[in-house]
Amino acid sequence: MNNKHNASSGYILLLVIMIIALLSLMATYLALRVRTYYPAMQHPQTKSQAHLLALGGVQIGMAQLVDFFTEKKEGGGTSEEKKKQPNPDEQSKKTLMQLLPRLNQKQSFALQKNVEGVSGSIEICISSEDGKLDLNQLWDFKNNQFVFEKQENKKKLFQELFGRIEKLSKTSDLYASLQKKFKERGYIFNDVSELLMLQEYKKFASHLFYGESEKKEEEPTLYLTDIFTIWTGNQKLSPWLFSSSWQRILDLKPVQQSNIEQVLKEFKKSMQWQSSWDKTAALLYEKNWNSLPKNIEQILDENFEPKIFSVLSRGIFDKTTDKVLAILELETTQEKDGTKKIEVKVRKLYWL
Repeated sequence: MNNKHNASSGYILLLVIMIIALLSLMATYLALRVRTYYPAMQHPQTKSQAHLLALGGVQIGMAQLVDFFTEKKEGGGTSEEKKKQPNPDEQSKKTLMQLLPRLNQKQSFALQKNVEGVSGSIEICISSEDGKLDLNQLWDFKNNQFVFEKQENKKKLFQELFGRIEKLSKTSDLYASLQKKFKERGYIFNDVSELLMLQEYKKFASHLFYGESEKKEEEPTLYLTDIFTIWTGNQKLSPWLFSSSWQRILDLKPVQQSNIEQVLKEFKKSMQWQSSWDKTAALLYEKNWNSLPKNIEQILDENFEPKIFSVLSRGIFDKTTDKVLAILELETTQEKDGTKKIEVKVRKLYWL
């Protein structure tokens, strides 16, 4: 009788242990599911908020561009003086004074919950498309050849420039492969990223947009959309607005904010670079005229009339990052009082 009681007790104890183990297993499984599921459910919300912050960064860039290019009305003066048309050289100089310190530079904006209504941060980088080479302007589609094919000096210049790009990016045959692609294609590129379809340009896949990487590069590199653009319709580059990649291609020093005022003392809206480079841009980039590639004047824009900019914007919310790149166009309209109104329109928006 006693043995039967012991056997029954042992069976019940074993059953209880098994039930407890099963419940523990179920509790652990549910805890793991909740631990995985909850962050997964939170991610779309944080990603959406980061995306909104990134779009907000584009608006910051647009607002800055409007401010840079808007004619500033000076206080005081007679009514006759106020009616005088502003000096184009002086207005462009004021624009550059504000633009150059921010061009190709990262700007950071910290947001606080009790002030802006959200806790996060925004980083933007403004670049000028006028400081890049318009890809489609290199090709004469009527005669199916490079536009400079019959200009020996200009052809040698571009071959040298492409050679420099190849050396810095550790690639080869960029010039020849682009020429072959244009001949086969027969129509314009709709986006610079289409060059990635060429084997010789595939190395740029990890270096497509300037400022896109969140990691600090061990060695400065070239970015494909920082070399080429499709937006300006201009065969020349604006020396005042060289992209970061073109500064490297031409072996120019980065712009130093401390000497911008000194550099712009000799500024004119229209410049003859052969005679004026050493008095102006040479001070900005620490490179004299004779050290530049031969015949470089053939691709330098004499007039300062920038119209197309890009803004790379990064929104950061709760350790989640979202990035967008906007191509922006400046449009100027004349008001009834004679003043110029600047508007900025989005031409294209990339979600990176």
